[in-house]
Amino acid sequence: MPLDLAILDARGAPSQSVAIGVDTHSDFVAAARRNGLPMVEVLADYYKDATFSLSQLDALRSEIEILRQANTSPEVQALLSAIDDLISEAKQQGTGIHVISD
Repeated sequence: MPLDLAILDARGAPSQSVAIGVDTHSDFVAAARRNGLPMVEVLADYYKDATFSLSQLDALRSEIEILRQANTSPEVQALLSAIDDLISEAKQQGTGIHVISD
């Protein structure tokens, strides 16, 4: 089961999400650790739920941009693009992003 980053609707159900598979997660976290990125480090535990509040999304986006400039796999690059899109949508809706482990 993937680790999901999600925007929740009024009922608390995911309305938009990005799924992170185990292999991509491993590469993603390794790149974050190499670059010392504390916001992305929140995602290091594949089996732990977390939340990025609306006020944390700019910092998360900054770290995603650092990783986009790093030498990462095409799968991680696609994930970073999807997370960036999710951040844009969350900011537009005025909400945070929930990390949901399955």
